[in-house]
Amino acid sequence: MRIINKYIDFISKERFLIGPSLARIGIGMIMLSYYLIHYYQRHFLFSDAGLISNEFFINIFNPELFILI
Repeated sequence: MRIINKYIDFISKERFLIGPSLARIGIGMIMLSYYLIHYYQRHFLFSDAGLISNEFFINIFNPELFILI
């Protein structure tokens, strides 16, 4: 138990927390750019007259198949 606490204390130093913080910021910026690029295509992708209609989606993905009870 003491070894685990020493390990946690060792990796909790500031020098080990900078990398994950920068990675989180980078991934967030990539996600934001992806959403902004596709913002104007949202009606084409997600409307009833879009790429996949609501009826077609319901036929492909039968909601009864996803009931877990």
